[in-house]
Amino acid sequence: VHPRPDERHIRYNDVIELKKVITTEFNIEGYPDDRYMELVQKTKPAQATLVPDGPHVLTSNAGWDTVSHYSFLQEIVTELKNQGVRASIFVDPDPKMVEMAAKMGADRVELLVCQRLVSPHLGDTPKDDALLVDAEAVRCFDQRVRFVDQRCIQNSSNKGHFLLNLYF
Repeated sequence: VHPRPDERHIRYNDVIELKKVITTEFNIEGYPDDRYMELVQKTKPAQATLVPDGPHVLTSNAGWDTVSHYSFLQEIVTELKNQGVRASIFVDPDPKMVEMAAKMGADRVELLVCQRLVSPHLGDTPKDDALLVDAEAVRCFDQRVRFVDQRCIQNSSNKGHFLLNLYF
């Protein structure tokens, strides 16, 4: 779930109620402000995915710059792990951003890969593009990456977007 500050998709109270009935892994995505961190502390999800969407951002359109936000994110990651919550960071498909996420102690990263971010000559289909990014990520981080999860989002607001999760 991804509760946004304006609660247009899901309300914070909904997350608390859902936690009572979820029997599978629970992941709460969000911008790590005080309200989000309190929600994570109350619900203790299996995973918290940190996204750089502040209160005035309508949708996720970029990942964290883990270099310039290193100290802030490392503090949040440490807090999550101290609570027994797996930490994932939403980043662009840039090897340096993934490397710094791993260095700060994140357990996973989630990559949002839009077709426009991948060179058009690399493949004609979204699947080809996603696989090439996947392969590049594994080549760059093969000593640390244990598993790659790849999902294509097929809905009206995110056509041509792919989520890749790298598990450290």
